[in-house]
Amino acid sequence: MNNNVDQNTTTTTTYEGVVYSYTNTTAGDEYGYRYIGTTSNEYVRKSLWNSSKTKKYAGDKVNGARKRYGIASFKYEVLATIQCSDPEELKIELEKEESKYIKQYNSIEKGYNMSEGGQGKKGMKLTDEVKKKISDSHYKIPMKVFNSLTKETKIFRSMSEASRTLKVSLSYLHGIFVSKTEKTWNNYQISVA
Repeated sequence: MNNNVDQNTTTTTTYEGVVYSYTNTTAGDEYGYRYIGTTSNEYVRKSLWNSSKTKKYAGDKVNGARKRYGIASFKYEVLATIQCSDPEELKIELEKEESKYIKQYNSIEKGYNMSEGGQGKKGMKLTDEVKKKISDSHYKIPMKVFNSLTKETKIFRSMSEASRTLKVSLSYLHGIFVSKTEKTWNNYQISVA
């Protein structure tokens, strides 16, 4: 038995990731529309897609499509597999490939991507019209607030009004709106009116 260790042997770790696509297979206006993404853990990412409990997968466009058509209406495929010896290099290479495929399939205009790839929501460029719609939506959602100290209930005309009056963030109120639940903040029980 040879117990000598070859000191010239080195081990290198290889990191692997994929650029993948989910393609809408339902006949209709969005047939063939794609969502293109990247992951270094394909198993977990596919599990998230296939779970009916996953409400927020990767952005409003793809989330809406999953809800409208159902998760089984999409075909999964790996577009590219990338291997690197450094995890940061892998991330950069995956983002480059993702951008290439988003352009190739035009999946921003005729698909479910919201940016050119690699940036997530940070890369989104909102038009003035979309920004106005988002802003206006905060003005139109009435909020009901019960003050547990005074036992008074007040209806605010909008999330914005409730936010200013109660000194609570719009994102907190938006969370209440999205989850359709009542939450307690300080002495207030807040829900959508």
